[in-house]
Amino acid sequence: MTKIVLPFVMAFLFLACSENETMPVFDKVELNEYLNTLPSVLQIAPFEERKIIQKNARRDQYTLEEYEVAVGFDEQFLFNPSSEIFYPGSLVVASSVVQGSYKPISAPRAAIVLSTSLTGDKTSITVDSPKLSTTRDAISTLLKDRNFDIPPANLRYTTDEVFSNNHLKIALGGNYEGFGTNVSGSLAFNYEQETTKVVVKMIQKFYTIDVDVPDQSAAFFNESFDFKEKIVNHKPLYVSSVTYGRVFLMSIESTMSKVELEAALQASFLGGSVGVNAETEFGKIVKTSTIKATIVGGSATIAGQEIGDLSAVKEFIASGASYSKENPGLPIAYRLRELGNNEVFTNVLYSKYTKRVRVDQISNKSIDFDINLDWYGLKTKAGSVLKPERIFIKRVDVVTGKSNEKELFFGSEYKVKSRLELLTKKDKVYVVFRDYNNKDTHVFALPAMLDLIKKGLLTSNAHLYALDKSPLKTEELYHNSSILTLGIESYKIY
Repeated sequence: MTKIVLPFVMAFLFLACSENETMPVFDKVELNEYLNTLPSVLQIAPFEERKIIQKNARRDQYTLEEYEVAVGFDEQFLFNPSSEIFYPGSLVVASSVVQGSYKPISAPRAAIVLSTSLTGDKTSITVDSPKLSTTRDAISTLLKDRNFDIPPANLRYTTDEVFSNNHLKIALGGNYEGFGTNVSGSLAFNYEQETTKVVVKMIQKFYTIDVDVPDQSAAFFNESFDFKEKIVNHKPLYVSSVTYGRVFLMSIESTMSKVELEAALQASFLGGSVGVNAETEFGKIVKTSTIKATIVGGSATIAGQEIGDLSAVKEFIASGASYSKENPGLPIAYRLRELGNNEVFTNVLYSKYTKRVRVDQISNKSIDFDINLDWYGLKTKAGSVLKPERIFIKRVDVVTGKSNEKELFFGSEYKVKSRLELLTKKDKVYVVFRDYNNKDTHVFALPAMLDLIKKGLLTSNAHLYALDKSPLKTEELYHNSSILTLGIESYKIY
């Protein structure tokens, strides 16, 4: 009998030892240290719109200018509300967010607590094993089994001019490559046509569903896994908040100018209500435009439909305007945080695009710039330096004849700068040298303001004329015996 039992005992001990050997210990300290020391994903720093270069000359009334911009988004618009990736607590690879591909991270997860911004009842619920299905079930239970107060029905309106497909992503507020693009696709523009392209957004946020921020990174997980294989190179990101509500998107491609189009939109419905003259004003847009609309959330459903009147707008404003159990809204935006420091992740979207600028619009622009002078800038035509006694900047309104002037004083480095602002086509600027008896000795005129504005629109340089590299050299007006070298720098055109 002993001989029979012994093999079974040995086999049991062997299996037990084997199981113990393959059961790794969940080392939360090691995981925390690993996540905390991972760097954040690198991105371009946000910057305001800036001109790169004048793209090419044309023979009509337009010039082409190339611009670039980088905009940071703490919250991104959700193109596809049915996406299985964007739910509270989900983990994604940081570099994939920057690329727009959004790769999820699969790992054994610890329980999380979700809560809603709605008020009037218990706001939180625990999800024991967080994944898409269990999180959806928890949110459904939270919203249907409790009685929350109805939030205020506030609509927010925005309009953005669009110049390229990448620029459309900035206007919409989200970057997705290869999936979730049903909304952006329904708003596609024909960028080959020289038309004004505008995206109108009406956004109504009902509430948010948020996940409790973990005290430690490892608190997101409940058992050991190969985290160095699953999480590499950068801190991972998690969806910390999802906004539910509804969005009305309208794409307008029009032969109207941007100013005309925005004025008509404001008069029709962007003022916050659809007034008596709204249909008339919107009719002006319809006659010159192709208009498509898409609705995300709410009771009305439109997806990339062409519209010819304000009925869709009226329907959106009137129907499904309030949160209820029957109208809970759809996910329309989300916020990401870094696992490792819980800081809000700002996704930076970059775009480069070309603008058309009407040459005749230059006449309505104004310009600011610095006049940069040095002591040795005034010379005879033979090249001898003429030492200035007193120097003034004189500004003349050629329409009214009114003028004002400012005396300049050279500093210890024998240089002086003076800022001129809001100069227009009706302004003429002179640099005037006088003797100590207040008699004009040398008078120089700057180029016409329209010429400076046009030059500024056609260059990507920070200065129109840099004193140390490419200065302006101009002859005096009356005696034609001297030349002034100066800089016109740090310009800004409005």
